[in-house]
Amino acid sequence: LEGGELKFTLGISKKELESGEGGYCTVLRRILLRGISKAIQSDDLGYEVRIARLSIAEVDDTSQVSVQFNLFGKHRNKQYNDLHRDIKTINRALSQAVDSGEMSLLIAASTSEETAWSANLRNRMLEEILFEADGSEFPVIPDDMEGEEEEEEE
Repeated sequence: LEGGELKFTLGISKKELESGEGGYCTVLRRILLRGISKAIQSDDLGYEVRIARLSIAEVDDTSQVSVQFNLFGKHRNKQYNDLHRDIKTINRALSQAVDSGEMSLLIAASTSEETAWSANLRNRMLEEILFEADGSEFPVIPDDMEGEEEEEEE
């Protein structure tokens, strides 16, 4: 299943974000993966989150980060109605996590757990993420639900 896309801006250089063990963005991918997984409670729903694409563009003194992620079912025997329900549940959880600032807090918590970056870089990343949370600049674009309005019961 297509999960969605998160976009945000950090005052950290692309080179620093790409640093750490494993090379190109391995550490950043791990941080985002943990944060997104916890935000949508993917394990509870029986899904594994995987980063499909991570891009970083440097603009002036900032890095614009875009991460697209997909969800893979741990149980292959799900019926169509169950999948559709899961998609709605995941999109609702994702939207709530972003709107409430929980996504930023979970990514910050994931950053603080990471040991492959220096303490200085971790602290700067935490500062940037928490600054983003104050400005609510963590938009989410659910790929598989674009243009589709959710029906609400009255």
